Amino acid sequence: AARRPSARELAKGGSVRALVAATAAELWLMAAKTSDERLGLVEAAAALPAVGYGGLSVQVPNEGSTARDHLANERTFLAWIRTSIAVLSLGLAIAKFDTDVEGMSFGAAFIVLSMYMFFYSGTRYSENASAMQKGQYLIAKKGVWLLVNVLLLVALLCATIIYISDLGHRR
Repeated sequence: AARRPSARELAKGGSVRALVAATAAELWLMAAKTSDERLGLVEAAAALPAVGYGGLSVQVPNEGSTARDHLANERTFLAWIRTSIAVLSLGLAIAKFDTDVEGMSFGAAFIVLSMYMFFYSGTRYSENASAMQKGQYLIAKKGVWLLVNVLLLVALLCATIIYISDLGHRR
């Protein structure tokens, strides 16, 4: 008779997902009626790859500063996302509490800016991750200038709205 492996033995990858899958497989093993069924389940479970997070992560060798560089890239991405959420919240708050045309325009400008920041951060993160896997680093020249131009456009739009609004109040 074949010895029944434990859940930990089935979870060779060591990830939480693999351990949960192995525990579920162990429960299926207990429910199997014959030893042939059990052996088939053990072989099927052993053939499953033990990857974490459904294969959304890529495993690369940690040579030199690989892990540190990738984690720094991720921290930068998360900082962009945090800033984008703050800008989005500001735009929503302005649009909510200042319901005239100027307030809605300001709110919309900040919301559009946050959407651009979300897109830019994701694109920049992906490009950097791909470049680091090739041993290269990308300098963000065009993206930064595009962001500066978008910010200037938003500032110009806001200033124009304030000026037009001020002209309407003087009459």
